[in-house]
Amino acid sequence: MFNFDPKNLDIKSLNDICEVYPYDNDISSNNWVVKVKRLDIKDVDTLNQTVQSIVLQYNTEHPSILSIKGYFIELSESNEWTIFIKMPRMSSSLLDIVNNYKEEKQDIPEENIITWAYSIICGLEYLHSKGIVHRDIKASNILFDKLGRIKISDLCSSIIVTEEDQLAPVDEKRLLNQTRQYKAPELSNIQKGIQKKDLFKTDVWSLGVVLVELCLIFPKPMAKYMLSKDKEKALEEILASVEKKYSRLLVEILKEMLFIDPQVRKSFTCLRVMFEERFAKILVILLFYLFFSFLV
Repeated sequence: MFNFDPKNLDIKSLNDICEVYPYDNDISSNNWVVKVKRLDIKDVDTLNQTVQSIVLQYNTEHPSILSIKGYFIELSESNEWTIFIKMPRMSSSLLDIVNNYKEEKQDIPEENIITWAYSIICGLEYLHSKGIVHRDIKASNILFDKLGRIKISDLCSSIIVTEEDQLAPVDEKRLLNQTRQYKAPELSNIQKGIQKKDLFKTDVWSLGVVLVELCLIFPKPMAKYMLSKDKEKALEEILASVEKKYSRLLVEILKEMLFIDPQVRKSFTCLRVMFEERFAKILVILLFYLFFSFLV
């Protein structure tokens, strides 16, 4: 929670379901924003899920995870839950990067893709170590702060998997609200009995799709895969397109992330090690930058 008065927000309209506003009750107000989300009073399930995600981010401390500095919930006179979430101001997202490069008709440098991917993998490895499956990894949920550091956002769709309930079945309704183009193939045709422990590898697939999107500078890069009857062949063609522009080392890692069989897909811990072994020189520069940026 945080000391908060909605009057401090520069709100021009209260009709938006979810919007972000400057936070003006701070000497360094340019560094903070307040996200305002409104829910119907009867939508208790979404309220509980939203509060859970807020608490997760509030208690998560990792340089690649967007931190939440406070939240405030009130019931309005119009019988709506209004949730105010204070968080650092971000400058852009990976989706913005894709669109910008697409407009310029240029490829994103491989060094950029490698360093961004590594930061995201480290953040998701941390979440998985805490038993948290993000479940909504996509380009618009990967943000950059003012210093250009990666921040994973939006844990609203996340699921917590404890040691005790790894074999427990997943509520199918919780699997329906993920963005389709980033959804792992094992979730496209949900079979009864899918277990919570199986969800960790779905984040790996989603990030693989994001990286293909960066490589090909093309929104919905997996559309061909989703529409094809021969999934394996379509996936091979997509990765072949990436290999025409980027190194075999990067493509090989993408293959490890995009195996259709989730049991073969690498974990984020394995992927982190692969990045450190294959791109050590590039990552050393990244680590130096991150170290000095935190001193600013």
